[in-house]
Amino acid sequence: MNTATLARLTDLLLVALDQPPAEARRLVHGRGRLLPGLEQLTVDWLEGVVRVGLFRELPAAELD
Repeated sequence: MNTATLARLTDLLLVALDQPPAEARRLVHGRGRLLPGLEQLTVDWLEGVVRVGLFRELPAAELD
C-alpha cells in the first residue's frame, strides 16, 4: 500500500465517519475490487469501533 492509497483510504473514512452511523456498517469494501490498491481490506463500523480486516499478509513496512 502506498502513500496515495493510504490517502484515498483516509478520505473514504473521513467521509463515511463525518456523521458516524448508529448501527453496524461496512465503510470500505476493498474485496469488491472497486477500489484499486485496497483489494486486500475491509473496514467496518461496529457501534463506535472501527475494525480493519486484512485478507493478505502485508510487508512490515506497509503496516508501519
